[in-house]
Formats: sequence, C-alpha cells, structure tokens
Amino acid sequence: METDLTLAEKTLREREAFLNSLLDAIPIPVFYKDRDGLYRGANKAFEAFLGIAREDLNGKTVLDINPPDLAHIYQTKDAELFRKGGTQQYDSQMKNAHGLIRDVIFNKAVFTDSEGTITGLIGAILDITERKQAEQALVAEKDLSESIIDSMPGVFYCYDDQLRFKRWNRNFERVSGYSAEELLHASPLDFFAGHGRETVERKIGEVFSKGESSAEADFVSKDGRKTPYFFTGLKVRIDNADHLVGVGIDISEIKQAKEALRASEAKYHSIFENSLEGIYRTTKEGRFLMANTAFCDQLGYSSFEELAATVTNVATQLYVRPEDREYLLQMLEEESAVKGFETRFYRKDKRIVWVRINITAVRDESGNILYYDGIDEDTTQRKEVEREQARSAAQVRKAMMDTIHALVSMSEFRDPYTTGHQNRVADIAAAIAEELGLPEEQISGIRIAGLIHDVGKICIPTEILSKPGQLSQIEMDLIRSHVAAGYEIIKDIEFPWPIRKAVLQHHERLDGSGYPSGISGDDIVMEASIIAVADVVEAMASHRPYRAAQGLEAALEEIEKNKGILYDEKVAEACLRLYRDKDNI
Repeated sequence: METDLTLAEKTLREREAFLNSLLDAIPIPVFYKDRDGLYRGANKAFEAFLGIAREDLNGKTVLDINPPDLAHIYQTKDAELFRKGGTQQYDSQMKNAHGLIRDVIFNKAVFTDSEGTITGLIGAILDITERKQAEQALVAEKDLSESIIDSMPGVFYCYDDQLRFKRWNRNFERVSGYSAEELLHASPLDFFAGHGRETVERKIGEVFSKGESSAEADFVSKDGRKTPYFFTGLKVRIDNADHLVGVGIDISEIKQAKEALRASEAKYHSIFENSLEGIYRTTKEGRFLMANTAFCDQLGYSSFEELAATVTNVATQLYVRPEDREYLLQMLEEESAVKGFETRFYRKDKRIVWVRINITAVRDESGNILYYDGIDEDTTQRKEVEREQARSAAQVRKAMMDTIHALVSMSEFRDPYTTGHQNRVADIAAAIAEELGLPEEQISGIRIAGLIHDVGKICIPTEILSKPGQLSQIEMDLIRSHVAAGYEIIKDIEFPWPIRKAVLQHHERLDGSGYPSGISGDDIVMEASIIAVADVVEAMASHRPYRAAQGLEAALEEIEKNKGILYDEKVAEACLRLYRDKDNI
C-alpha cells in the first residue's frame, strides 16, 4: 500500500516528465537555472542550439559554455532579475553549436517557492539573426537609394495625387532655393508661372490619368530666377495611393546650343546664297542635291529646282568631257579633296564655260562616300584674257626676235669675218646651260644673249674689224668698247631675262681682270659667265683677220687652265664635258 510520501514523489515525477515533454515540444531554446545561476534543465531546442547534452549542462554556469564577454552580460542580467524579480527581455548575442555568433532576444522570468522566495529563473531564446540581417539589408538598400537619388545631376521629386511633396533630392532644394521645411508645405505648381504653370498642370493630369508624361518649362526658384528644364513624370503606387515620381534636367546649355546652331545655320545659309562662287552638292550617281544661286546663274538656270529637274546626270549633261568627271572621282577616292581642277561645263543654252573646281568627298563613319561638295569659279573670261595675253606675248616675242635677228644681221654685215660667230656662241652657250640643268626659260634667254652679245661692234669702224695683222693698243681699246656700245643699243628693250647685263659683262672675268668694269665673282651674272666661256671657245677655234685659228683643243686647254680663275668653274666643267665626254656640240 502506497504511502502519502510515495504518492507525492510519484506525482512530482509525473509532473516533471510532463513539464520536460512540454518544454521539448517548444521549438525555441528554453532553459532554467537555480538561484546560484547553475543550469538545472533545458529543452531539446536548447541542446541543439548550443550543441550540449542536457546531462552535461546540468550544474554548469554561463562561464562554462559561453565566451567570457557574453557570459559577463548574462551574469549581470541574471543578478538584476534575481534582485528585482518579475520578467526580463533584452537583445544580445550567443554562440551556437557551430561556433557562430547569433543575434538573439532573451525572455526571462523568476520562479518562487510556496513562500514566495525566488528559487530560480526560466529563459527562452529567440534567434533574430536573419531578421536583423534583413533589417540591415533594408537599411543599406534605403541608404543606397537615397545616395543615388541625391547624387542625381538633375532634380528628383515625388508627390501624391493631392500635390503634396513626399520626397525630393538635395538638388531640388539647391535649385529651388527652398528648405526642406518649406517644401513640405509647397505644391509642385508653385515653381512655375504663366504659360509654364498651365503646361505643367496639364501634364501632371496626364500622368495621373495615362501613367506618364513630360514637359518643358521654366523652373522658377525662390529668388525669381527662371531656368529652362525638361521634366518627366511617372505614376507609381505607394502605400495604396497614386504618386508622381519624376526628374527634371537643366536644358540651358542645350537651348543655347540649339540657338547657336540656328544662328550658324542662318549664317551658313546667308554665305551659301550670297557667295559669288558657285556652291553645289551631288550624289555619286550624278544628281544634284543642292546648289546656290551663283551656281545656277553660272549655268543659266533660274532656280535650283529647274537645275535639278533638268540635269539628272552631271557626267553626261554638265561636263563637256564626261571623262573629266571620271578622272575627278578617281582622285577623290584616293585624296578625298581636290583643289584647282579645271574643266568645262555646258550651260542651259549649250554654251560652254570654263570652271575651276575645289571639291570634297564627304564620307560616313565607315569611310563610304555619301556625296560630293563642290565650289566652282567661272574662269571663262579669265581664260579668254589668258589666250589674248598669250597671243599678245607671242606677237611681242616675234617682234623682239625679229629685232634681234636684224641686229645680228647688221652686225655680221659690218664684220663679214665673224659671220656666224654670234649664232655659234648662242648654240654653245645654250648647250652649256642645258648641261648645267638650268630651266628651259633661262636657257632661252641665254641663247638670245648669245645671239646679240657682240651687237656693239656695229659702232666699231669696219677697217679695224677687218684689219689684218696685229692691232694697236688704241685699236684694241676701240674693239673692247663694243660691250658698252652693245649695252647702249639694247638698254631700252624690255627683255624678260638679264640680257643687257649679259651683253655688258661677257668679257668680265672671275678674278676681276676683265672689262669694261673689272667686276668679279658673284657680281657677274650667270648668263654672262656662260657666254664668256662659249665666246672664248668659238673665237679661239675660228679664224680672225689679225690671227689664224688656234683650234678647238687650244680653246679647251685655255678653259681647263683658267677654270675657277678667269672662268666660272661649274660653267667651264660643263663645257669640257660637252666637248670631251659627250661630244654634244
């Protein structure tokens, strides 16, 4: 028969078993301690969280199973609870079975005996790590969103369907000049005036009715300053209410650029239409895309429209020689721009005009030709003037040559012994000049100088020119005066070459020993230096009344011996090459 004591113990064990079963059914960690802070029990969730079996936990303190810094917090909180009684809740951290520090909430309460004395505490642990991480992520996301909005170069705004501001960025405060407190009591329409306010009000209505819209208007700041802005608006649902979210971009520079472009286009159009030169654009196929008034006038068309309708293939209808355009296009493929190209165009009335073209191939980013831009000048009148000038120049040149030949004939008539001398000197001088590589035009002048270098002998008495035997000093002086006389005879004739100096200086010598002035070195013109060598070679190789011919070899020896002394060295060497190496004379 069970005694009362045995029955009481049985009942207590049953209640303890029930309590343990109840605790094990709770999914959150639960523990209890005695008044000395020793663990006396825990549920399975607590075992799993800490990774410690209940039998190993019994009799241990927080110092035995927790890091010192956390254990100190738990001891302090337990002491406070035992002192005050009741319940306790606080956030802290706890190390779990995997060695990870977790964020937790402790919920604790004391329990007492029948006399009300606190005999221990019971606690429950709520793991809030994931919740805290989510909260932190949400805060970080909000901070990032705020940073992005505040870093926007334009203004950001958000207001509800009652036109009450809910959010804006720092730029909005800066541009508007209003504080955050003032913006809370402002309406979006407060920042616009006149027609701009009407436009924005209408566009706001479109956003709330259609979902989105945009507008361009002057944004009026607190100080009255107006700035052109482009605004966008999008309807979004926030907290079960419609809101307008949008941005505004300052378009001052864009508007200024547009105005500058408009002014530039107007200036270009003015230049295009008022240019005295023809300006046009054609396709690769040969159709006109545009042309100014000057170009149409050049070709006899009343307007660009008439030109474009009439000339549909410039190669066959505009160019007199279609092959000129083909050649021009080939050059443009290689060079992209051609300047000074001369060709002939047909006018509307079929008359032909000369033009001088500067043309450019305009290409796309891939290098493909899009079209050709050309500027042309009507050179028909200039061509006629040039032809007339050429005819006149030819006539003048013929008259000059006729005069020269008359002078040569007269000179040779006076001195029959030197008949042909001036012609031979002219041929030798021209050959030397060519050997030196002088320009063709300069060679022509040297030939003419050679033809008349002795024209001054007209002034010398015939009996002296044809006198046999040795000449006296006076007679030699008279002979030498022919260079000055020749200069006087031709000094008023306008030659395009330094022929007068050549005639005057052809007896001057490099070392200053010549006549009539005794000049030397670079003071002697090239034409005179060349004629001097040619004259010596021809004179020594030919017969004279006062001496027999000395022969060509003697003449060349004279040139060889005195090159660089009496005669220009380069001229002398050119002469020697012609006779000794090339036998060209």
